Amino acid sequence: NSLFYKSKIILYENPKEIDGEYLDTIDHTNTAIIISHTNLTNSSKIKKYFDSHKELFSISCYKLSRNIKKIFLDFFLKQHKIQLERDCYWFFLDNTDSRYQLFENEITKLINYDKKEIMVKDLRHLLSNSDSEEIDDLFFLIFEKNKEIIQQSCRAINSSSDSYLVLQRIKFFLNLLYNAKNINEVIEIYPKYLFKYKTRFLSIFEKTNTKKIASALALIKKTELLLRKHASMHQAISQRFLLNLKKSLG
Repeated sequence: NSLFYKSKIILYENPKEIDGEYLDTIDHTNTAIIISHTNLTNSSKIKKYFDSHKELFSISCYKLSRNIKKIFLDFFLKQHKIQLERDCYWFFLDNTDSRYQLFENEITKLINYDKKEIMVKDLRHLLSNSDSEEIDDLFFLIFEKNKEIIQQSCRAINSSSDSYLVLQRIKFFLNLLYNAKNINEVIEIYPKYLFKYKTRFLSIFEKTNTKKIASALALIKKTELLLRKHASMHQAISQRFLLNLKKSLG
């Protein structure tokens, strides 16, 4: 049964302010009030209202770091005696959500998957966020003509979820570039399951530096804010982001 089975749900997303007096008139026995906010600080009026309320409360949610995801994954693999080849292991880690419940859901799929030998192609079908090959193409086209970037974005980006996945994957590649000090380190940390992009990735590494990467990461944050405010314009926002990313890294 659902947590809110037979309850009325009132959902507010990113409100600028709330009417506390109105909320106090609601019968909380049969009504669930959920306020989802992405940028609340501990000092905000909304958070203070919920923290000090006798019946309502706030829950701070944080994304899992890659290292914490690795710890959880190792635990479940050992517990259920599942062995993954190195490429499959890193593919799973890189293509699963950083929110715990969604990450655990993907692990559950892996546990229930009725196949002794698991390949990367199996994970592409199994995982919610793994169908990212066309999305990945966008990063590796970054120094190609604008026309090619726009055409590929039209094929790959069909929803706001796709737009967020673009940002997630590009952030992943930028972090690889940032963490590598030289070409040998790039080769060492580069995921083998992305072998077809390896030559392009090495070329991008040679053209970038930490200043350019920092600028690109800042651009991702700016784009995330735009997507939250204008979700219906996801494709246009993503295309503008990709062209600006090309300028930042070029």
